[in-house]
Amino acid sequence: MLVTGITALVLGAPATAQPLTGSGTGTITRLDVDIVREAGGNVTEVRTVEGVVEGAINGTFVETVTGVVHKSGLVTFHGTMTFEGVVSGCGQGTFMVGVTGRAQAGVPTADASFRVVGQPTDTLAITGTGSLRQVGAQLSYDVRYHCS
Repeated sequence: MLVTGITALVLGAPATAQPLTGSGTGTITRLDVDIVREAGGNVTEVRTVEGVVEGAINGTFVETVTGVVHKSGLVTFHGTMTFEGVVSGCGQGTFMVGVTGRAQAGVPTADASFRVVGQPTDTLAITGTGSLRQVGAQLSYDVRYHCS
């Protein structure tokens, strides 16, 4: 009887879905520097960035990011991005991701990682992580995610 009960538990357990993967490109369509502060040779900027993406994720985004340009020229940044559109295999809606990254001052490239942070206002249930590369106004990304 015990073996039958364990077998029923194992066979009745839902299989874990494999993560979906994808990639795509995008374009920054608007960039505003909202706040600039200087302290100790470092410059802090708060920026609002808007853009469009296509590929595994198709739609628009608005990002608020705080970046520090260090005396050494290293730029570190973090922020949040709200996405609205379609995610392949998951459907249409909105969700928020946290973004962190690095760049070099004076060089028009940046590398970042992101993860879905989930907010009560999200209309698309998704979890995932990804990487992002920016060269000028052009973006490319790779993402690994689960639809909930």
